[in-house]
Amino acid sequence: MTLVSFGLSPSRVEVGSAVTANWAIRNNTGEDTNFRVTLRQNNHIIRIEYVGHIRNGEIRSGSFTFNAPEEPGTYTVVAVSEYERMGRLVSSWIEDGRKSATLVVVRPTNGGGNGGNGGNGGNGGGTTAECTKEEFRNGMINAYKDRAVFWVDSYTPILDVTSRVTNVKPYIFKAYLIIEGGDTSKIEVHGPYDSLPTKFPDGREINDYNIVQNWQYGEEWERQRCPKNDKYYWVKYPCILITIPPDPATLFSSTFGRFSRKLKTKLKTKARPLSRTNLRKGKMY
Repeated sequence: MTLVSFGLSPSRVEVGSAVTANWAIRNNTGEDTNFRVTLRQNNHIIRIEYVGHIRNGEIRSGSFTFNAPEEPGTYTVVAVSEYERMGRLVSSWIEDGRKSATLVVVRPTNGGGNGGNGGNGGNGGGTTAECTKEEFRNGMINAYKDRAVFWVDSYTPILDVTSRVTNVKPYIFKAYLIIEGGDTSKIEVHGPYDSLPTKFPDGREINDYNIVQNWQYGEEWERQRCPKNDKYYWVKYPCILITIPPDPATLFSSTFGRFSRKLKTKLKTKARPLSRTNLRKGKMY
């Protein structure tokens, strides 16, 4: 696996906004060769970045910018690393790594009138709220004061969300959600809405699958009312989802990745050609 890391910054943007893809690759092929990184969204190739010649064992990182789709939604962006295998007459590109990242695209939230409501009730207009982030945060804390199973600190409740998570992942025995309210700079407020929103800001339905998916992204979305103007807002808090046992899909991918790398190294070692020097010395691998 040559693709060491891949991510998008930011991972939640408005339609058509700029997104930066960051990647790092390591040459584990056993030889010096050329590499390229291909960025895909579904069957669409967003960009092919030619990295150039990389020595065996060397790590090369880079980034490039592209524009988010013009339609709101949740997109899976896949980065594929490939190395060039030289033939007698032509060369071919061999896939040697693949990682994915999630990009959430939302409608603009700074418009007026009925713009950007994403199918929600009310107007979904600008992002200015008469209530402060601290006031929204305090409202969240008050809502969970009797429901939290534990408090990391006075701003960070831990909730038992097993019943909701098992509706999506039935193999999970226990699930806990840590909502981080201590750093208000990481809290986002979207709205206002004249009535309680019926969909997420990106237009997705409010159901167990999408809620758990948000938690896996590290986002807890709360519908909160500001008593100062009697408007509703989507307030996003950073969070951490902990499951017992851990998600087996994650464990499988990690275990399979280690096995693949070991197997590939073993096969390359067995197929290693004899050098002239070692032939003269009578050495065998």
